[in-house]
Formats: sequence, C-alpha cells, structure tokens
Amino acid sequence: MRAIGTPVLPAVPVSVWRKVKEETGADSLSELKKLSAQELFEQWSSQLGELKDLAAQPVLNGKELTGTVSDGLKSNQVKDVPVIIGMLSHDIVPHALYTSAVEYGQKRAEVGGEPVYLYYFDRIPPGTPSFGAFHGADLYYVFGTLYRNRREFSKVDYRIAEDMIDYISNFVKTGDPNGEGLAQWESAGAETQRFMHF
Repeated sequence: MRAIGTPVLPAVPVSVWRKVKEETGADSLSELKKLSAQELFEQWSSQLGELKDLAAQPVLNGKELTGTVSDGLKSNQVKDVPVIIGMLSHDIVPHALYTSAVEYGQKRAEVGGEPVYLYYFDRIPPGTPSFGAFHGADLYYVFGTLYRNRREFSKVDYRIAEDMIDYISNFVKTGDPNGEGLAQWESAGAETQRFMHF
C-alpha cells in the first residue's frame, strides 16, 4: 500500500478519465460537467480497477506539484508555519497516519522549521453505535460542541474538551498550544516525537 498523499504521475488519472470519457461518450471537460454527480462518480469509480488505491492521490504535474512532501521538507520548500497534527485510535489507516505525522514532525525539526505538535486521541464517545475513537470524533471536543450531540457525554468528556479548546485557542493566538494550567505539550524533534494524549 502506498503512503497517504504520495503523488502519482499524470498518466494514472489520465488513463482513468480517458475510460470515463469513452463510456459516457463525452468529448470534452464541459461535456463531463453536464453529467450528474452520481453518474460521474459511478463511472469514475467503475474505471479505477487496479488503480483504486491511487484514486485520491495528488498528481505530480510539474507545475503546482513538483515533488513529494518528503522532498519538500528536505529542501525546506513546504510553507513554514506551526502545525498541529492529530490522529485517532480508530481512524482510517491509523498506522499510515502515524507514520506520516512522525515523518512530517521529524523532517520539519531537522531543517529548523516552525514547531509541529502531535496528538493522539483515543477517548471513545459514549453510546451507540460504537465505532471506537472514529475519524472526526475529536472535533466535537475541539469545537466544544459535545452538548449538540445525541450521545450522553460525561464530566470526563467535558474536561477533555476544555483542555483541547485551551490548547487549540493558545495555538491559534500564538503558534504554541501551551499555557497556564495545562500539561506541557512538546513539539516534535528530529530525534524524538512525543504525542499529547487525549
């Protein structure tokens, strides 16, 4: 399996869209745009075949995208801004997300870039259905919207939300999530990448 976000050459999507055009009888982009979203999606997904794992990858076209993120980090061409990267225990391909987050933090530290803060969220929302700490579950906490959810959150959940809101608010204001009354959140280093655990 390829790493998430690894660019593909233009020949990959071109071959898929050529088949879509043949199947739909479309001769141009404007004709493809006339198809309904459902028909376009169904045609596109049916033509992926062995390329299905590459379907959502960026395209290395030599203009907007000239290399991989790893290449960009090594040459310090990636926009140098403070970053928070979070992942959840039951997220989509968690190991791949973990590997990508660690690599990003490490590479950014190696070139002396702005800090990268990593977090790991494994609080399982109460109630049913239970999907574990699923993709996006942390957003209820980060944005303080637990009360708008049908799940019956406990004091523990609201405490986690308070801490996450404080960390994120500090980060937005200063580029550093740390603040008074909060456990110290270390940024990723070239040798060690620590995760804040929520």
